Formats: sequence, C-alpha cells, structure tokens
Amino acid sequence: ACDDGDPCTVQDPCVDGGCAGAEPLDCGDGDPCTEDGCDPLTGCTHTSFTGPCDDGDLCTDNDQCTNGICTGNAVACVDGIACTDDVCDPMVGCAYIPQESMCDDGDACTGDICDVNKGCVYSPLENGAPCDDGSACTEMDSCVAGACMGTDILCTSDNPCLDPICDFMTGCTTFPNVNPCDDLDPCTTNDHCSGGVCTGTDDPWCGQGGCGDGL
Repeated sequence: ACDDGDPCTVQDPCVDGGCAGAEPLDCGDGDPCTEDGCDPLTGCTHTSFTGPCDDGDLCTDNDQCTNGICTGNAVACVDGIACTDDVCDPMVGCAYIPQESMCDDGDACTGDICDVNKGCVYSPLENGAPCDDGSACTEMDSCVAGACMGTDILCTSDNPCLDPICDFMTGCTTFPNVNPCDDLDPCTTNDHCSGGVCTGTDDPWCGQGGCGDGL
C-alpha cells in the first residue's frame, strides 16, 4: 500500500516500483440535485444544478431541481374501476386494491368479487351452498335454484296465555292472548288470560260449603 497523492483514488498499490491509484473515490452524496465529481487537488466536489432529477418517489413525475431540492408532481392513480381503492406507494407506484364489500348485490346466492380489470363480477352459487336469507325465523339456509331458502323454525310456548310467534328480525318470541284457561285454583271461576297470566274471579262460597270450578 502507498499514497499516490491523488485524493480522488483509494487503496493505492505499488506497481512496478511506482504508486498508482487503482480505485476511484466514491463521491456520491445521495443528493439528486448535485453533480458529484472529484478534483485531484481538493477531492470530492458537489455542484448544485437546476433541471430534471429523480426524487426516488414513484408517486411523483416530472421531477425538477429547484433551489437545491428535487420535487415532482403527484401521480394520478385512477384505474376507472369502481370497486378498487386507488392508492400510491412511493416504492412501487400506483396500486389498486380490490374491495369485495363494494360489490355486494344483496343476493345471498351469488359470489360477489371485485376484478381489478373488469370491476364487480357476480357468479351464481351452486345448489346446496350455505347462505343467509336474512330471516331469524329460518335455519339451515341454502341456495336452491339461485334463491336462498331455509327451514321454518318451530316456535313453542309452555304458557297457555302466551302465543308463540316468530319475528324475522329477532326470532322466536311470545305474544299475550285472552283465551280461556285454568289457573288450577279450585276457588276461582271464569279463568282467563290477562297480560300473559291466567287469572280468575274468587268464588266466595269456596271452602264454605260451596264448590269450586265446574262443580
């Protein structure tokens, strides 16, 4: 190793009795708005300029150096497909991200997808494919000839004063009726349903030689 006195070379070796720089000094400063060079007397030089440059951002174009700063115009990422999110990544440029939720046609028996080239594409599901008909009053829903169908849920009630019904939003529930009933109290008469409870009129003779219901 030796020193050839040239600041623009590094790792100078001795060759045939003389010192000669074999590898140039890397003077790159990473600034796109400078021209990098080397002066054998002073070493690296960095000269600012005005003109085209590259800011390293794929989301800009027509980059120009102005006052020592490289800037460009924002790239418009528009693919014309309604079901994609149009974004830009500085490292990869424009990107178009499919959003399946934007293709919901409200039909439980179609497959809704977003094709980045075609937009929303709907394809019918095969018979027997599970689906949801949106009703809480059915179960085991499946697609049949393109329609979502389920088996009706049987709602029951152990209370004779509450009729079982099904609400398609919430499922099985009960509704009070006014039917005749039996409160199982032998000392009441005219038993009937009221507010979901079986009640009757007290028999004043019950227990005093009189008889209860039906007697």
